[in-house]
Amino acid sequence: IKSLPRLLAEGAAAGSLDANLKALGKPLATQLADLRSSVVSTLCTTLCTLAAERGDALAPLVPVLLPALLRNHCVSKAPISKPSVQAAGALVAAAPSEGASAVLLATVGSPHHQTRRGVASLLGAACASALE
Repeated sequence: IKSLPRLLAEGAAAGSLDANLKALGKPLATQLADLRSSVVSTLCTTLCTLAAERGDALAPLVPVLLPALLRNHCVSKAPISKPSVQAAGALVAAAPSEGASAVLLATVGSPHHQTRRGVASLLGAACASALE
């Protein structure tokens, strides 16, 4: 996972990253469920960087990753929950889409208050940016 930033940078430089983003979704979502905080933290940092650099091109990837990021909101380990909150916010802000909105609306009824709070925050930010 530590080589992921370099691989993504090389893919972007070669012009093949955007076409292959959707295929990365499921393997990355699996890594977000990892119990090792270093794996999740590194991936979330990479996702934040990717969101800043690729923006709307991430739209197909966001609905695949968002459920795992939202599940991590209620993880008691701060090195997992905090980066996941940041990554979810960065992805939703950089690549708003119907798919991301559908995931947020489907998750609003989560039994975990941390997840509900995160969803409400993300929906509020999405509405605010749509009004700008």
